[in-house]
Amino acid sequence: MKLDGLIVLLTGGSGTLGKEIIPLLKAKGARVLAPSHKEFPVEDILVVNEYARENRFDIIFHAAAWTDVPGAEKKKNYQKVIDCNINGTSHMKYIADTHGAKLIYISTDYVYNGVGGCYDVKSPTKPTTFYGFSKLAGESYVDVKTDIIIRTTFAKRGTWGPSGKQLNAVFEDVYTSKDWVDIIAEKIVQLISKRKKGLFNVGTERKSIVELAEYEYPEVRKILASDVNLGYEYPMDTSMISSI
Repeated sequence: MKLDGLIVLLTGGSGTLGKEIIPLLKAKGARVLAPSHKEFPVEDILVVNEYARENRFDIIFHAAAWTDVPGAEKKKNYQKVIDCNINGTSHMKYIADTHGAKLIYISTDYVYNGVGGCYDVKSPTKPTTFYGFSKLAGESYVDVKTDIIIRTTFAKRGTWGPSGKQLNAVFEDVYTSKDWVDIIAEKIVQLISKRKKGLFNVGTERKSIVELAEYEYPEVRKILASDVNLGYEYPMDTSMISSI
């Protein structure tokens, strides 16, 4: 998919991934529309449909999502998660089809059950978190015969560190294909520049979360996820075989 001259409507432009994706899309020659949540609340079909009528676009890059996994497990938040991750995706598919645009949906490694790891795109999906379930449900609205689903995972640089705004502990018994968001964003744009449709995993090599944390903060404290009562079944190994 060549991006030169195409208009991309990006949801979640102020999020961790969205901020990295915008300049990369522009560097590929795309024009990017990145409305704020107030301008374009994905959960409100009337507002997004009005925006879509007033703006032309060729691609919808749907990165907006409820991504607070512990928060998603609280019953008081269920409806908000559903509205954003499930209903919001159905709305994006509706306006994509209505306006003849391609939909690119950012999903998650949490659609896998997180037990065995090394998942490829043909591996069974069995999420153990409500967040994972909501993202998998969102996938059901995307037609891989015409659109793109990307299952991925990433961390913001500076996640772990000594300040009160950073994490100072990490699960040493958890494995992943997660990497820094700038690395993952580059891979995503590389993939969508080449592939026209389908389901893809995007990550890097299998690693312990500790390896990622120690890259920036060697003094990070190591704890076992199996020793912590999180109130839900934490995926212990969501490592993927990357499509790129």
